[in-house]
Amino acid sequence: MKRLLDTLLLLLVCVSTVRAQINTYRFKRPLPGVGAAGWYEVPLSLEVQARCDPGQADVRLFRIGKDTLEVPYLLRVARPSAEPVPVEFRIINKSLDKQTGLYELTLHLPKRETVSRIEFDFFEDNYDWNAVELEGGFDQREWRTLAENLRLMSIHNEEVDYRYNRLVFEPANYPYYRVRISTRSLRTDHSPLEIRRVYVTHMIDAAAVFDTVKAAVDVTENTKDRSTDILLTLDRLVGVDEVRLAVRSEKDYHRTVSVSYLADSVKSDGKMHEVWASLAGGVLSSLEPFALPVGGVRTPGLKLRIFNRNDRPLSVEHVLALRYQRVILAELEPDADYALAYGKEGDLRPVYDLQYFAEKVPARAERVVPGEEVVLREEAARRPFFEQPLWIWGAMAAIMILLVFFSIRMLKRTAPPP
Repeated sequence: MKRLLDTLLLLLVCVSTVRAQINTYRFKRPLPGVGAAGWYEVPLSLEVQARCDPGQADVRLFRIGKDTLEVPYLLRVARPSAEPVPVEFRIINKSLDKQTGLYELTLHLPKRETVSRIEFDFFEDNYDWNAVELEGGFDQREWRTLAENLRLMSIHNEEVDYRYNRLVFEPANYPYYRVRISTRSLRTDHSPLEIRRVYVTHMIDAAAVFDTVKAAVDVTENTKDRSTDILLTLDRLVGVDEVRLAVRSEKDYHRTVSVSYLADSVKSDGKMHEVWASLAGGVLSSLEPFALPVGGVRTPGLKLRIFNRNDRPLSVEHVLALRYQRVILAELEPDADYALAYGKEGDLRPVYDLQYFAEKVPARAERVVPGEEVVLREEAARRPFFEQPLWIWGAMAAIMILLVFFSIRMLKRTAPPP
């Protein structure tokens, strides 16, 4: 029995060794030589990702030589990261001129830290204050304008729950800030204290880096449903991480947008019928750009619907399907040949020691762009089980015989003497 286990273990090791060879992948791209040893960044283009597993589990980096070696790498996705850092402050003045509707709020930052964002939580559920000014000063006598004609807006009813209650501005460093809201929408029975809280933060941002997925765009006005329908037909099957939409209008607007994706195609009555599934939704507003995360869905088509209700349709300027850039980082050496291999169905994601020391990998590295694609093997057509080669049948028969043999042998050993 021990010999059988040793034999099976040896077979598993052999299978693992075979799986690690570069010729088990369908495609490869040679890497140009590097001038010095160190960390390098290898981009995974959309063309490469279209031939990979959706999660890039079947991507490998090999060092080609007398012995082909697998090179450990770290996959890095250029997602956005924004970390709000709270800033210590205190409110030293609130005032409301009920005749002019001018509301003033003065903040003091004792440590004079850099800030770039002030967010409010008002008791009011519905307001539209479109003449907001932000000033900064070293004292409370002389003020410098930091931003003007800003807007704070809140809509709350049975159909809509939308708030835009933050002032975002270029990083500033003053000990005093004054917010001036010119509006008559504040109810006269409210005192200046009708504000729940104020948040002052400095956003440390790392902007996302995208690749644009090429797509054919078709815009249709749906008069029956009073909507604008936008169909995106993608030129390759890759994941989409974000959808952006821009419209042209001289007036303010506030529209609901839904996004669905082509999930499947079903043949019925001799025809192919598309199956669309809901994906995400958001608000298209004149207050801010429309950028909607859609979770990296892999689909050949996307459909956006702008619900116009009783308003006139908006003029669509452009629609973009975006994919976060993906790169792998690895240590390369000069005078060595490397190749990027990919395209292997059912391959397992590699596990390297490197992933436990990701913080030691440099944030930036010299970029090495892979060369032209080389086809290592064509995709084999899947044959039914009963049409598989005879050696598979022979191997199965041998395994069955071994199992029967060892089962009988064990039964003989455990049987009681007559």
